[in-house]
Amino acid sequence: MTRHEEAARGIERPDLFEAQDVSANGVIIFLAGLIGSLLVIFLLVWGIWGVYVRLLTKTGPDPVPALSQIPPEPRVQADPGLDLWRLRAHEDEVLKSYGWSDQQSGTVRIPIDRAMDLLAQRGLPVRSGTAAEPGAPDTGPESGGPQTGQPVPRRTQ
Repeated sequence: MTRHEEAARGIERPDLFEAQDVSANGVIIFLAGLIGSLLVIFLLVWGIWGVYVRLLTKTGPDPVPALSQIPPEPRVQADPGLDLWRLRAHEDEVLKSYGWSDQQSGTVRIPIDRAMDLLAQRGLPVRSGTAAEPGAPDTGPESGGPQTGQPVPRRTQ
């Protein structure tokens, strides 16, 4: 067949197409190998399981007592979910109430919402007269730190 005949039939590059179909023998051999491999794996797992069951029956009637019995006293947590709920309820109560932190020294605690309001009104305490640590950024009012609302300049090395 000449190029003119190929062009007339709509075939521009016949060398880009497959010359033959997929071999049926290759597909059958692949599937037989796959089924054989699965069968061998199944037999291996079945054999290992049989050995495992025989070993468990030799050790006694209950080879895994931790799964079927309650452990002896002292038990650390009988109901961890309930214990966690109680802990969080107690923490919430402490965060939302007034009380003594240390009565002998006169230290009290206030609700967290009230503490945040006071901090917003009064601002953070500022240290004066102390030298900054070497390498630490200066956050005082003269450097444009958080007290003034200005960004802290970055140091270049």
